[in-house]
Amino acid sequence: MLKAYPNVLNLRISLPVTDDDNPKSLYAKLVKFAKIIDIPNSISIIDDLWPLIPVMAEKNITGTFNFTNPGCITNTEILEAYKRHVDPSKTWEVASAEEAANVQKAGRPNHELDVSKMLAIFPDVPHVKVGIDNLMKR
Repeated sequence: MLKAYPNVLNLRISLPVTDDDNPKSLYAKLVKFAKIIDIPNSISIIDDLWPLIPVMAEKNITGTFNFTNPGCITNTEILEAYKRHVDPSKTWEVASAEEAANVQKAGRPNHELDVSKMLAIFPDVPHVKVGIDNLMKR
């Protein structure tokens, strides 16, 4: 499709995370759960990535980019950062392999996206684990 529109910038976000209690944020969802599935994923930390959009537009950058922080993080690692910086009393359980398999029947994506194309232009995008730690400190 982009061949027909060579001036388009397509940014593919995954599991967006914000620090403003937005109910659609992965972080806001996770802190409400008593039991989580612990599978590594690529995520988009909005505060790290959104400032890049105007720069990309000004530079006339086009094409499709995986717009996530580099690396993978698990739900447990996100909640551990939350517990360390926000609420030391937070507790949760990790679902067993059997429980996780039942939930995963819905075909949820679990992946590490290749962000090398973005990093070639913006090498200072923080690793996802650094980004989550910084987000929890705010």
